[in-house]
Amino acid sequence: MEPWQWILMAFGGVAMGYSLIQGAKSRRNIAARDSLIDAQTDIQELESSARGIVQQLEVRAYDYSREVEARIDNRLAVLDQLIVDADREIERLQSLLALSPQPVERELSPVEQQRCLALQETGCTIDEIARCLHLAPISIRRTLDQWQRPDKRAA
Repeated sequence: MEPWQWILMAFGGVAMGYSLIQGAKSRRNIAARDSLIDAQTDIQELESSARGIVQQLEVRAYDYSREVEARIDNRLAVLDQLIVDADREIERLQSLLALSPQPVERELSPVEQQRCLALQETGCTIDEIARCLHLAPISIRRTLDQWQRPDKRAA
């Protein structure tokens, strides 16, 4: 073999050794980079899943707030209707009260006087007695005052 062939062969061996070393280095870099890339993609997936969970929670919170708002609106509507019904009932009762006979202010008969005294002894107030007898409270007061005087009580 000639010297130039030896040189060419040596040069080919060095080139082949160099390419084998570089290939091994690149394979190690690729292997190292793959695990790094895998770790990075895992982290990104976790972050995206965390973001997804947060977004799902936000959607659920928004839906819940809409549901609560709808419930509150329904209850307010019911309360408004109840207020309207109560106002109507108040007006009806006031008109009935206006139509009911007013207590009369007059002198009490002896039977009414006895009932009046009996009701007072049971502890009824003047207004309660007046309602029971359908008379004006002033008539009841006047009768009770007359019976409270010592000269009337003796009779």
